[in-house]
Amino acid sequence: MKEEQVTGAPEQMQDIGGLLANLREVIRSARQQALRAVDVVQVSACWTMGRHIVEFEQGGASRAAYGKRLLADLAASLSAELN
Repeated sequence: MKEEQVTGAPEQMQDIGGLLANLREVIRSARQQALRAVDVVQVSACWTMGRHIVEFEQGGASRAAYGKRLLADLAASLSAELN
């Protein structure tokens, strides 16, 4: 993006390079904060889903009975609905 000079403005406003640099930094910082927030939410969602799956799979028992294809079936159903 080419930095432009504002015509007809006071001398201190003619060079907007500093302003553009500040605005770029605000945008970059906001984007990084948004990414970190999304990461936190994603980790929380995955942990919660895992807890629900374990509780369902174990059905109150101390250990789960494996080999029922539960994860494959869940993945297929959720992928079909959400993708």
